[in-house]
Amino acid sequence: MPHIRFRKIEAEHVKTMSGTLLKPLADTIKCDMDWLTFEHINSSNYCQGKSHVGNPFVEILWFEREKSVKDQVAHLLTQEIKKLTHSKEITVVFIPLQEVNYYENGEHF
Repeated sequence: MPHIRFRKIEAEHVKTMSGTLLKPLADTIKCDMDWLTFEHINSSNYCQGKSHVGNPFVEILWFEREKSVKDQVAHLLTQEIKKLTHSKEITVVFIPLQEVNYYENGEHF
């Protein structure tokens, strides 16, 4: 935790980012590096009955953090994705989790 999900990005790019961004993200978020999870989600987009390429989309599930931290994390992810994919439009969405709803190994966090 935090859990970072990537869509519309090649799995190899996510694998690369799990190395290059691990320390900068952990430092920015102020968490242990082994808390971060990078997940590649294979997805397809459709519009009007046809396949649509779509743009890179990143979801970050985590406990709420300050806007300045979100700004830095979004910037780090966006710059790295642009470098790897040459995409012009990248979406980063933060999904706050509530501690009251979070369990690990059946135990409340």
